[in-house]
Parts: sequence; structure tokens; C-alpha cells
Amino acid sequence: MGALEIIEKAKAAGLDLMIGGMVETRLAMGFAGQLAAGLGCFKFIDLDTPLLLSDDPVFEGYEVFGATYKFTNARGHGGFLHWDNLA
Repeated sequence: MGALEIIEKAKAAGLDLMIGGMVETRLAMGFAGQLAAGLGCFKFIDLDTPLLLSDDPVFEGYEVFGATYKFTNARGHGGFLHWDNLA
């Protein structure tokens, strides 16, 4: 079962939905944010995990203003890799 199917089943069951991550880069959180913004069905959104990374290899894709995330109009996730930060 894919993520969209799980979301639909949870919504149909009247469950509150949450989206987030553990210690992902801006790349994963950018995708999660786009999904949350596009579907508009998540009650709890936790996308701050890139703040825990000392050197996030991804830049751009979205901007953060306090608790507000602004996504770019770029194709895909809109982020780019800092190749020097990759292990």
C-alpha cells in the first residue's frame, strides 16, 4: 500500500494525520511539505528536522519564516545539493 492510499484510508476512518521526519535533510522535508501543502489534510506537521543537522547537503527548495514554510515555484523539489557537504 502506498502513502496516498494510507492517507485516504486514514481520512476515511476519521483519523487525524501527521507528517514529519526524524533526521532528514531539506530534500525529504521539502517533499513532505509539498505533500502536506498539496493535500491539505494534515493536522500535525513537523518539518524542522534539517535544523538538527550540522551540515545539510541540500539548500533552497523552500524558505522558513518562524512556523511558516514558503515553497518555490521551481520544478520538482526546487532544492540543490552542496556537493562539498556530502560524506
